[in-house]
Order: sequence, then structure tokens, then C-alpha cells
Amino acid sequence: MTLIREMMERPLDPGYAAEAARREGTGLPPSTGLRSPRLAVMAVVLGLLFSVAAVTLNRDLPALASTRATLIRQITAERTSADRRSVQIGTLQSEVSAAEARHGEDLAGQLAGLEAATGALAVTGPGLVITLDDAPGAGGTDADGNPRTNAATAGGTVQSRDIQIITNALWQAGAEAVMVNGQRLSARSAIRFAGDAILVNFRPLNRPYVVSAIGDPASLPADFAASTGGSYLEALGSNFGIKVDTTSKKSVTMPAATALTTSDAQPVQPAQASATSTSPSTPTSTPTSTPQGDSP
Repeated sequence: MTLIREMMERPLDPGYAAEAARREGTGLPPSTGLRSPRLAVMAVVLGLLFSVAAVTLNRDLPALASTRATLIRQITAERTSADRRSVQIGTLQSEVSAAEARHGEDLAGQLAGLEAATGALAVTGPGLVITLDDAPGAGGTDADGNPRTNAATAGGTVQSRDIQIITNALWQAGAEAVMVNGQRLSARSAIRFAGDAILVNFRPLNRPYVVSAIGDPASLPADFAASTGGSYLEALGSNFGIKVDTTSKKSVTMPAATALTTSDAQPVQPAQASATSTSPSTPTSTPTSTPQGDSP
């Protein structure tokens, strides 16, 4: 109650009253008036600052509005294009489904088999997983990319040539699909080097290097072990200290290849097909080579 009474009876701090009395004693007014030159100057300066800020902001508004309108038009155009392409995709998918239905289940089965063999289709099945890693304390790779050329510096380092030999041996042993560190191999895949990095499908790989192959679980491991690739893999571990682990898996899943293009194959034109035969048209050429993992 005392504090409340003090605030009600003496709302002004005693220090202010003492300062007012001091000013009166020196012949000055008790307080600074609004007509002080300093206050007027400060008011003018603040007014100028606010005016400059307002003019600057208003000057940029037309440019911002124009940029915003341009971005809105671009977004609207891209959305319209995306919607149109979505409709085209749906139409083409319907045409593909109708064509597969007209030609029967045999063609659909052949198409699925070709897609799996060429890497255009994600696959899963039993297989073999080979993991390679550099030997402890291994040095850098030789610049020429030829493994084992300098055992003192490059012998314990996994190189692109090692991956090439192993993947080719897996194909020869009967593998139906091969993948290296998540990169699916096809007939057009390349396994190369760039300095110390190993590239598969032009993408750099990180250690360890995991080579996965899908194939007959009863024959693939034995055929690979008996091949030159199996002997080469064993030599990497025993002669150069490279870490090698070979494991049979009941299920290995591989994604589709990321880049599949044709250089010479062309689709059969409907008019040409009808002129030559009344039976369902077939491609003019089919792949005859076994997919290989190394570069040309």
C-alpha cells in the first residue's frame, strides 16, 4: 500500500525534480522545450532519412512487380506443358497396353525378358555378391590405369581393370544381371578410371566396391570360381592383400539401367510392315552380344 500511495502522490521521480530545480537555479527553464534547435535539427534529419527510404522502396517496386509477373508466367507455362505431357504419357501407355493385349501374352513375355536382359527392367533373384576393398596402407593408383604395374604403390589398390575382369567373368559364368555399387550394367556400360577414382556409367564409386550378380544359385558361384575371373579374384587377395568377400545371396534386387540408347536400330514403320507381311511386325534387329561390363 505504501508503494502504491507513493506512486499516486509523487508520480515524478525525485531526480527529475532535483534536475528541474538545478536548471532554475542557473537561470534556465525547468525543462527543454519543443523549440530547441537541436530537437528541430534531429527532426529534420529523421524526416530526410524516412523520405529517402520511402523513395528507394517505391523506386524498386515496378522492377519487382515485373520480375514477379515474369516468374508467374513462366510457372504457368511450365505447368501447362507438364499437364500436356502427362496426358501424352497416359495416351502412349494406353496404346502400349493395347498393343501388348492384341499380340498376346507371348509377346509380353518376350518383351519382359528382353527388358531384363538389356537392363531396362528392374530385376530380383538369387545371386552372388563380391565385395572388394583396398589393402590396409595401400598407396595411390598408377596413372596409366594398368593394375599391378607397380606392386609397391598400386598393388593393394582396387582398380578399374579389376572390376572389368570380375564383371566379365560373371557374365561368362552365366549371370543374367550385374550391378556395381548400385550401377546396373548393360551392353553400353563403361567401367573406367579418372585418376584415383573408378567410374561406372560415368559415375564415381566409393569404397568398398560391391559387385552383385543374379544367376542360377546352383551353378553361378561354382562356374565363376572355376573361371579365370575367380582365379584373378583369389590372386588379388593372396598376392596383394586386397580385401575380398564372396557371398551367395537368396535375393538380390537391382534397379533398371539409367541410360539405355540405341545407335542403329530403328522401329519398323507401320506402312513398311503391312507391305511386307500381314503378321505382327518384328524388330529389324535384336541384340546378339552378351552384355559386358568393361569399356570398349
